[in-house]
Amino acid sequence: MVWDDRSNIYFVPFATIGLIALNGLIGLGPILFLRDQQLAHFFMRFGVSPASFIDPALMASQGLQTSSVFSVLTHMFLHANEGHLIGNMWMLWVFADNVEEALDTPLFLAVYLISGLAALAAHVLANLHSPVPVIGASGAIAGMMGAYLYMFPNNRMSIVFVYQIIRFPAWVFVGLWFIEQVVSGLLSDETDGVAWWAHVGGFAAGMLMARICCYSDRFACEKTPPGVLVEHQSGLAILLRREAGDIPMRARDGMVRHEDGLGVSAVSEPQRTDASLRSRLGLVHHDRGIRILGRGKKPPRS
Repeated sequence: MVWDDRSNIYFVPFATIGLIALNGLIGLGPILFLRDQQLAHFFMRFGVSPASFIDPALMASQGLQTSSVFSVLTHMFLHANEGHLIGNMWMLWVFADNVEEALDTPLFLAVYLISGLAALAAHVLANLHSPVPVIGASGAIAGMMGAYLYMFPNNRMSIVFVYQIIRFPAWVFVGLWFIEQVVSGLLSDETDGVAWWAHVGGFAAGMLMARICCYSDRFACEKTPPGVLVEHQSGLAILLRREAGDIPMRARDGMVRHEDGLGVSAVSEPQRTDASLRSRLGLVHHDRGIRILGRGKKPPRS
């Protein structure tokens, strides 16, 4: 089991929760209520068989049902069995909530959908004449992992290994995972039942979308070291991070942009600045607002 240590308890990832619920509702129905033969026909219809779009004559010659035009969307919500569904949803929960918080819900959903479509395109290109349908959300989830890697490379990941918890930066885990997908795609074929190139395509699309978003003034992608103070006309600001991980900061958190990086010039929830919080974060009041100083730092003279 793997998870990340960066959890913002004050942000509720409604879109991520909604995607998990939707995948569960749509994915569990066929698994629980259709028999094996019925399930196979269902997957042929609502999964994507590359040959259905590239070589329909092949499908007809073999007497196989072609994929529905809607399958380019429906295949992302179908799963082969309960284990496939649970595994994908756990990875979606680990990586997608951070990306949703950074991008906000509408753009997050767009990145998720585009990643899923890019994953499908990569799979089709790698298996042009395959009649085997592809199903699953892993391509779109790979896009979330790509976006996560670009935005939060230094977040701490934890994994249980032989009764021990091992912690390492996100770039190590996600990077090794991506290498595994590429190597597996080169060494295997579709008979092993895993759409490796879909993972690669989705991952690349998610990382590209994150890069594009990070060039926009509206979104924050922290790349500067934790605790770096930056000057801004509205006052002194500090990049807030929990340990060595990254915390996305949006306009509603009082984000300000400066050529040296991103900072928070005011506390977004002043009602929470009780004595213990002020002591822990080193908050000091100033005529231009609340300044956030690093733990143990003395306030500068003003």
